[in-house]
Amino acid sequence: MFTASGKRTEKDWTGYTLILPCISVGNVGQLAVDLIISTLCLDKTGHLYNDSIIPVIGNDPFATGDLTKVCRLMTAAEVFESAQHKLIMVQLRSSLVPSKREQFLLKLMSWIKSCQFCQVIMLTSSFAHERRDTQLEGTQLRYVASSHFTKTEAANIIRNTRNWQGLEERGSPPAFKSSDDDHNGSDVRHVNVSETAEETAAKEECSKVYIPGGGFAKSLLQKCIANGIPAVILLRFCSEGDNICDAVELVTMLNKIIGAEPKPSEWWLEDTFILAFTVWKWFPTDALPVTSRQPG
Repeated sequence: MFTASGKRTEKDWTGYTLILPCISVGNVGQLAVDLIISTLCLDKTGHLYNDSIIPVIGNDPFATGDLTKVCRLMTAAEVFESAQHKLIMVQLRSSLVPSKREQFLLKLMSWIKSCQFCQVIMLTSSFAHERRDTQLEGTQLRYVASSHFTKTEAANIIRNTRNWQGLEERGSPPAFKSSDDDHNGSDVRHVNVSETAEETAAKEECSKVYIPGGGFAKSLLQKCIANGIPAVILLRFCSEGDNICDAVELVTMLNKIIGAEPKPSEWWLEDTFILAFTVWKWFPTDALPVTSRQPG
């Protein structure tokens, strides 16, 4: 599934943290990953290929200075590395083929296990209009941690950080059709005679996780639990629109775990902040729609 860039084909990422976005409402997870990559100037180390990913190609959105004169392309699923912070980041720039979502998750899980990542952090979002009354006030950030994740150092940081709110337990509406990546929400539980005891336990642990509009976050969390891999979902309630501030908030939350930047304000860099589907620097500021300009 993974193809390395350049001459180096073998990668030793044992003990690294994997961070990846889920294709979700407002593309908040993807925006957050772009913000991290551009701020930390991460190196592209390769790409993921699978026929479950809808192909897309375009100019390198992170090219600056003289690199803008060089023809460098971006693809649908790219992998970036920070050796300093021991981070691997996957950026997804297209959706998955609906009938092949399970195939993608199985291949992704196989790659995660082969790389021996110490933990997996998923960035996603959830429909604001699906909130309950008690969720309307206070922080709009939530997290869902697996039982294996609760034993990690990152979990200790979460427990000792004020105002961190775990996602409230909530059963899935039974009328909703089962789907991993649609914007309806959640999964309907089915009995599978071929599933292992670990898979059954993982399904039970995730039975009260409800993330409408959150993409494949819940399904991947369930697979991480079944395979004994520490995993956590970081999410924000939001609506479709200008989701820049949502991404900044999500990255600030993530930073408390990975400790990549000492000053949260430094995440906001006007010259390098790039949206997942819009490269701001290619357009004069005056040419952008008023609702799409970068805040000053």
